[in-house]
Amino acid sequence: MHCNPLIAAATFARLAWSQRAFDPQAPLPNLSSRESEILVLVGRGRSNKEIARQLAISVATVKNHMHSILQKLQVNRAAQTAARLRGSHAA
Repeated sequence: MHCNPLIAAATFARLAWSQRAFDPQAPLPNLSSRESEILVLVGRGRSNKEIARQLAISVATVKNHMHSILQKLQVNRAAQTAARLRGSHAA
């Protein structure tokens, strides 16, 4: 399934937001366009090395973006982000 990275990121952000305790004051996380691209590739099962190669950036840069994504989405591991992203497509 192909999906615009911005739509996928927004969908995933909404899903992540709905999984935590409800706080009406808490805004949805704002992912950068690069973070959204990386999130889509993680959702497709790509490794950090594959993402780095595809986006022509270093693996360290991918890891930095992943750290930021994990913090913004309030999850602990990249596998959780990928699983939740896949789960949102199944619904």
